[in-house]
Amino acid sequence: MAEALPSEAPASSEAQPPAHFPRELSASWPSAWRANPGSRTGALARVECALVNAGLGGAARLPDGARALLLDALAFVAHKVDRRHTRAAREWIDQAFGPGLAEDELARRVRRAFRHLFRVTVDTHRATRVIEPARLREHVEVVKTADVERVLAERRGALIASAHFGDWETMGAVLPWLGFDPLYAVSRPIRNRYLSLHAQAARERRGVRIVPRAGAMQEIPRILASGGHVVMLLDQRGRHRPVLAPFFGREAACERAPSVLARRSRCPILFATCAYGDAPLSWRLELGPVLWPEQTRRMDPVELATRINAELERRIRARPEQQLWVHDRYRARAPQPRELENEATDSVEAD
Repeated sequence: MAEALPSEAPASSEAQPPAHFPRELSASWPSAWRANPGSRTGALARVECALVNAGLGGAARLPDGARALLLDALAFVAHKVDRRHTRAAREWIDQAFGPGLAEDELARRVRRAFRHLFRVTVDTHRATRVIEPARLREHVEVVKTADVERVLAERRGALIASAHFGDWETMGAVLPWLGFDPLYAVSRPIRNRYLSLHAQAARERRGVRIVPRAGAMQEIPRILASGGHVVMLLDQRGRHRPVLAPFFGREAACERAPSVLARRSRCPILFATCAYGDAPLSWRLELGPVLWPEQTRRMDPVELATRINAELERRIRARPEQQLWVHDRYRARAPQPRELENEATDSVEAD
């Protein structure tokens, strides 16, 4: 690979930013840096990493028309080959819009979901190459409620609830430059160790600090207590002691972590999504509303998950072409009573 990957050495006792992190942002790291490597190593994994990075670099440099054709072709192939995610997307879209969709329209929406994933991936590479992190704010229209201003003015830590909607990578990259600094994102590693470390370094160069999923629930309260912010993408299927709550009119397995953290840290929950704008490399960031601790402390985990789902659903319905529908939302098992009693070791899945 052409660029060095971050070291995989354990975090030191002193929380220091990596050398590639933007110097303009806070040097305070309430949760010390940790590598987020995948498990697959070896020569083949290195070659795969190099090919992916070369392909992204080439796609990012294509003229707009050629890049659009490439994204269409990739989406067509993914729709044909990736049967598991195609099946999940069909089920979720059918649940969201009802059985009235014609078969060709349903297939078109599934292809569009794959295309959206490829677009976000390529556009992240494009934006990183041509826009300085500190100037990303100039490309983003920000719409926020008064409650969001209060969160910033009080310098209190917040959970930021979002989804794989619009350009979630740009959302994370612009938030630190709007005052949500330090900003952390919970991330599950890519299986390819070298790709995972490369993705971590790329996010850190834009100002996003990574909390590896393993052990995240021990680190997040410390981040929030220090006034930091943590992004969680909550449209995926909860895997570890999930709660069942309605999402698009059907029970889905949802993360318990927001309820646990809101109660444990007494932090607000702030909604955020970043939709694509009409012009190339332009976005619209919608911040708010905010759920305050005095509200969430009266909600049980199912009530809070239902409230979060309703807000995310509202945004997704407004621009369904910008949602990543390929997650398996409706395969679940009911949590067992013994699991409900012990939340101390809950983990989160947000990437």
